Amino acid sequence: MPWIVFGNFNEIAYPHGKSEGSNRDGKQMEGFRDYLGRCGLFDLGYVGQQFTWCNGRLGNQRTKLRLYRIVRNEDWLWMYPKSSVHNFSMSIFDHCMLILALNLSQPRKPVKKQLVFEAMWTREEGCRDVVESAWDPLWCDLGLTITDKLKRCLEQLQRWNMRVFGNVNKVLQ
Repeated sequence: MPWIVFGNFNEIAYPHGKSEGSNRDGKQMEGFRDYLGRCGLFDLGYVGQQFTWCNGRLGNQRTKLRLYRIVRNEDWLWMYPKSSVHNFSMSIFDHCMLILALNLSQPRKPVKKQLVFEAMWTREEGCRDVVESAWDPLWCDLGLTITDKLKRCLEQLQRWNMRVFGNVNKVLQ
């Protein structure tokens, strides 16, 4: 059965899981690794900062450890092969936040078609009239930004394009 365990294990697995301070007991670390192995659990690794806990002291008194981790069994990894763990520093806390990203494939939302100006329009009679109409100072709302005006002009050109050329992309396919 797929399963995952996460939290503060209060032990590091290897000496590089600690910065500064006195050395950890090698037998304790080995015991921790053996226990995980007997349970069929393997570390998911991490993205971001290495250490997940800090004693809050300054200078050579400061110690950082990788106490928080996420471990999983093989069945769980088969279900979520693209999963990853992201470690984020919490500046006001001595503990790190871990985020598990499953990276599931999700159906994409339909993307709204982007409005594009077609160079061929400039060669067609009537294009100039559409642009002048869209930018007519008597017809324009004074509250519109230049971006709003450009968007409105392009929308009018798109409608004009459908009347004059029809669906060009459909014909080309």
